[in-house]
Amino acid sequence: MSTNTETKHERFLRLAERRLNRAKKELRLIGQLASSNYENTPREAQEIVRILDEGVRNIAGIFGVEYASRIGKASTQITNGAQPIGGTFRKISVIDEIEIVRTLEHLRAGRTEEATLILRSAVTGTGKAA
Repeated sequence: MSTNTETKHERFLRLAERRLNRAKKELRLIGQLASSNYENTPREAQEIVRILDEGVRNIAGIFGVEYASRIGKASTQITNGAQPIGGTFRKISVIDEIEIVRTLEHLRAGRTEEATLILRSAVTGTGKAA
């Protein structure tokens, strides 16, 4: 329970515990999607794990702590001689980052129509990405 004398650290601990418990519950529910009650492709399962990994990577960056996973390392590799884009960019949200990665994966797989839909949605702000 919050009081006027609660310190910033006490508030952090209280909220962190509550939010982590909610996140763990949601992760457990996502894990249940792998049960025999549902059907998914390996690609769909990989996408779920990749999205969760990107979210954790973003949180690690916000907290300024090191984070590395096999999935994360694979998802950030530059392939086919591509060069990183230089310049200064605005800070992006987790959702923006996920959409960028999804777009790149579609392009690497030759699915330009899907990539175009995601980019069009991002640029127009329609939120109607496939």
